[in-house]
Amino acid sequence: MQFIIKAYDGIQAISAIKANELHLIIMDVMMPGQSGLDYTRILRKRGLHIPILMRTVISPQGTFSI
Repeated sequence: MQFIIKAYDGIQAISAIKANELHLIIMDVMMPGQSGLDYTRILRKRGLHIPILMRTVISPQGTFSI
């Protein structure tokens, strides 16, 4: 049983979502390529109604923090 599935961009996320039965998606707003908001719209248009928690991390200077 796998508890966490990682994807590094929206394309990988869409593939992982198709291949697994998920109960919650945690998605970054500022993903490489299209934004997490764009991918959320794509998933909703495809009829996926899994809860999606959106998050992002930006430093006060506007650069990414880890």
